[in-house]
Amino acid sequence: MWTFKMFFQDDGEFFEYNPFGAQGAAGTEKAFPYLKSLLSFLELDSADWEPLIQQAASDLTQYFSTGDFTHTDHMMQTLGELSVRHIYFQLPYLCWFGRKTAGKIESRMAEELRLLPAQLKVYQEQAKTFLERILDID
Repeated sequence: MWTFKMFFQDDGEFFEYNPFGAQGAAGTEKAFPYLKSLLSFLELDSADWEPLIQQAASDLTQYFSTGDFTHTDHMMQTLGELSVRHIYFQLPYLCWFGRKTAGKIESRMAEELRLLPAQLKVYQEQAKTFLERILDID
């Protein structure tokens, strides 16, 4: 089982993740100045990441059509490429890595992946609105 943790401490935000989730196993740790990941997420242009998610969804659909595991391998490569673009994309990568490793990929999950870009755009807008309201203190 994979793990992904995010927490704030002092004046920073920290991410710890491990695709295998083994207790005591070396994972990956990343640290950022406070709110850097959120602010950089808000600046992400969907044109830079949406095609990758759509490609991964297409690969998954192809897998269900053909049963050929090379499509899920390519999906994971694509999600891996996405995960290096921003720390927040590490979570979907780990989620799908866990599903693929456990052999628990179901056809209904293709829709979940196809809807992810729209959900991420909503999250961006909600976070922008939240920050605007907080910063608009009289």
